[in-house]
Amino acid sequence: MPPPIYEDYALLLVVVANDVTPEEQTSISRQIIASRARYVAAWGHECSTWDCSVDCAFLETDPNFTPPDEKFVMTTWHDKESLDNAFEFLWLCGMIDDGYPDAVCVFILGGDLRTEFQVRRAAVNLNISGIK
Repeated sequence: MPPPIYEDYALLLVVVANDVTPEEQTSISRQIIASRARYVAAWGHECSTWDCSVDCAFLETDPNFTPPDEKFVMTTWHDKESLDNAFEFLWLCGMIDDGYPDAVCVFILGGDLRTEFQVRRAAVNLNISGIK
């Protein structure tokens, strides 16, 4: 996962893959934090575990497990919601430091063209352009 060109961004993590090992999940979560995501909304397969994994990756950024508040990463999971509702939540509520993020990005873990189409359709429903 290459770092985005944005200083602070919100991420919709769409988890379709059901074969991610705990080690892979930890590695991906660390990459999400390293890429400067400041709000991560997880949706899909076992998405609540991603919420915890990203939280742990954020805490690991400080040797005393107390990273600075100004770099806090908010995480949410949306296991009983439609993809459209999860995307809408992130778009409308994904505030960073009392303001909107520089960008909203989507990372699809697993899936196929149908999944990408669903994400793009959700963006169109919200009148979002320029999905990354």
